[in-house]
Amino acid sequence: MNEKGPSSYWAYTNGNVNSWWSTKQVGATCVLVNPGVRVNINIVYPSWAPPAGVKPQVITKWDAMLKAMVRHEGEHAQFAKDQGNALTTVLREHSHDSSCQRLESYLKKKSN
Repeated sequence: MNEKGPSSYWAYTNGNVNSWWSTKQVGATCVLVNPGVRVNINIVYPSWAPPAGVKPQVITKWDAMLKAMVRHEGEHAQFAKDQGNALTTVLREHSHDSSCQRLESYLKKKSN
């Protein structure tokens, strides 16, 4: 694994959250226009094709290790999903304000 793994880690997850929106003044209220949230998750796992003659115990250990990696990396992915869900909630619950400057400031603060 150390020699042929995907990086300095045996497996890894890259999750990022992007958000966007516009604002528009409508009378005395600024409203959110075209908001969006995108969560991108990339998980890299090692792969192994057991060569002929490998002991069944080695395959069993590999399978157990891979299962643990999938669970662990899934936890990392969940962090990005949770962040995206939280940001979506903010955009839904704070879709307007008294001024566009206040709305923009609030949303930028919450999206960082």
